Amino acid sequence: MDRLKEVAIETRDLITDVQQRLEEAIEKGLETPLTRKELALAVLAFERSDFDTALERIRDAQLQYVLETKGQFNVVQFLIDWWGAVIGGILFLAFFLFLLYKKLWFVFAARRLRSLQQEEKVITNLLRENQDKFFSKKVISRSQYDRFDKQYRARLTKLRQLRLKLRNARVKYVDTKLALQKVRREKKKVEELMKEVQRKYLVKRSITRQQFGDIMKSHRTRLNEIDHEMATIRDREGKKKSSPRKSRSTSRTTKSSKKRGKRK
Repeated sequence: MDRLKEVAIETRDLITDVQQRLEEAIEKGLETPLTRKELALAVLAFERSDFDTALERIRDAQLQYVLETKGQFNVVQFLIDWWGAVIGGILFLAFFLFLLYKKLWFVFAARRLRSLQQEEKVITNLLRENQDKFFSKKVISRSQYDRFDKQYRARLTKLRQLRLKLRNARVKYVDTKLALQKVRREKKKVEELMKEVQRKYLVKRSITRQQFGDIMKSHRTRLNEIDHEMATIRDREGKKKSSPRKSRSTSRTTKSSKKRGKRK
């Protein structure tokens, strides 16, 4: 009798434990059909006082529960339970990706600008060679000179248009202070190049008047692009500074109008 009593108590406790686990599984959205079947058989055996069979069935139910719930994951229930953390994680990831995109775009723009500047140097040198072949060496005809000259100048115009578009787009994706520093350095470098070209033409006499004019035109165009970019950056910076002031003045106006309304 004592053994049967111990078996009955153990079986009852195990049945209660499995029932609680099944309720938790329901809350988590997990399916446990085989465990429920074993539990029902254990309860039936327990009710007819077949405690040994009931104990065996409830242990099978415990094992079945482990097998059925192991590795199961309910996405919907997880989102319901942890929606705040999920939204916070998504917002953080979106912000991080936005910063990364800005950084990568700025790096791409800087490399692309350098590439366009290098190509412009190559085209400018080709222009000089074309002029030298026609005016000095007399090795090409007028029609050849005109054709090459037209092609090179058309490409230079295209390069300058691409560079201007890239500069305008770059302003949107970079901090204004950092952008101004970079643009000022670039402007200083171009001004130094212009002085060097002037020395070559006026002092050293190492380049022709035509070459001097073409190179200076290229540098002046680049300076105009830089000045335009600086103006755009300053305008953007001014808008950032003025927006908080506008919001504060608007709030003050609203408060003062409310006070007047109360006095009336």
